Amino acid sequence: MPASKTTAEIVRFAGGLEEDSARFYEALAARFPDKADAFSGWARDSRKSAQFIQRTYQETISDALEACFAFEGLDPQALAIQPPDGAGAWPESIAQAARLEDEASRLYSTLAACSQSLLGTIADAFRSVSERRARRKAQLEALLG
Repeated sequence: MPASKTTAEIVRFAGGLEEDSARFYEALAARFPDKADAFSGWARDSRKSAQFIQRTYQETISDALEACFAFEGLDPQALAIQPPDGAGAWPESIAQAARLEDEASRLYSTLAACSQSLLGTIADAFRSVSERRARRKAQLEALLG
């Protein structure tokens, strides 16, 4: 069984995923200028999501709570999501982006469920980002028509 991860470790893990996602969408914005506004917006949204999770964590967690809570059996390496490079043609890149959003939404939903016993605010932050990623997936699928 994987070692337990602290909330701080999971928050850093989520921040890394959001930064990787932002870079992926910036690459798509550069490759597909006619949709650059949407992709750039999603890049900004990913960075805002990372800040939102970090801020919620900082406002909620104290050292005492951190010491008493761990994400038991949760291995971030096993859950790691590697955003694609965005180098494919239009339909392939958009399909990859939709898969990324689906995986990220499911990951954040899992994190929300795992952190529910900590404090609702942390779980709510993860749930909110999960919902944002699910909406983004739907928008990407609409681009494919």
